[in-house]
Amino acid sequence: MTPLAKLLEAALFASGRPIPTDELAALDEDASGAAVAAALDELREHYDVEGRGNGGRARVVIERRELLRRDWTAAREERRLKQLR
Repeated sequence: MTPLAKLLEAALFASGRPIPTDELAALDEDASGAAVAAALDELREHYDVEGRGNGGRARVVIERRELLRRDWTAAREERRLKQLR
């Protein structure tokens, strides 16, 4: 699984709500919309092939928590700064 797919997986499972694609894309400023779509397709395939696409929640891998926290904090700060402009 690609690093972007792993990041999106962690965000989706850690969130208590559905996350719009534009918010997912904001987690990795270097990722294009096409890259995010490809990573989401990769996740769908992974869960279909592995037989885990049953709607159950998976545990977020601990090694991804800090990366996710850092990305969400940066995205939140960026939105706050845009509001101040």
